[in-house]
Amino acid sequence: MMTAAPLPVLHGERVQLRPMHTSDITDQHAAWLNDPEVVRHSNQRFVRHSLDSSLRYLQSFEGSANLYASVRLAAGDRAIGTLTAYRSLHHGTADIGILMGDRRCWGQGLGLQAFQLMADWLATQPGLRKLTCGMLASNHGMLKIAQRAGFTREAVRVAQELVDGQPTDIVLFARFVHARPN
Repeated sequence: MMTAAPLPVLHGERVQLRPMHTSDITDQHAAWLNDPEVVRHSNQRFVRHSLDSSLRYLQSFEGSANLYASVRLAAGDRAIGTLTAYRSLHHGTADIGILMGDRRCWGQGLGLQAFQLMADWLATQPGLRKLTCGMLASNHGMLKIAQRAGFTREAVRVAQELVDGQPTDIVLFARFVHARPN
C-alpha cells in the first residue's frame, strides 16, 4: 500500500511547489476563485468563495493523504496558483488538479512545469501505480498540459457537463508509474 508522504518543497526551473499554509489564503487567493475566467472550466464557477471558505478547504486536507500545494514563481516566490493531489492509498492512485490563478502567467508553460513537478514526485512514492487527471474538453490549456506531461487519454464522458449552456465532454487522462498492466 502507498504511504502518505508529506509534500516537500519541489523546485523547478521557473516554479516551485510547497505545501499550502494558512498565510497563503489571502484576498488575492479568494479573488482567483471568484474570477469567472480563472474558474471557467471548473465547478468552482458555481460557488462564491471567501477567506473563510478557502480556509475550510485548506483544513480539509489536514490528517488526510491528499496534498494541497501553492504554485509559486521560483524568482520572487510569488503565488500564481494552486495544485491538488487526491491520493487513494488503497488503490495506489493519485488524481492531480491545477488552478493557475494569476492570468498574467497563462501560456508561459508554468502550469505544465508545476503539474510535471507534482506528477514526477508522486511517481517516486512507494505504492503509487497510476496518476490521473480530468478536464472539460473546452479546457484546451489543461488538455495540452496532460498530454505534455506524458498522460494518455483514457476515457471520455460524453456531454457530461454544461458550459455556457452547451453540453461538454469530460476527458480523462492517466499515466502509469510503471509499465501498464495487461
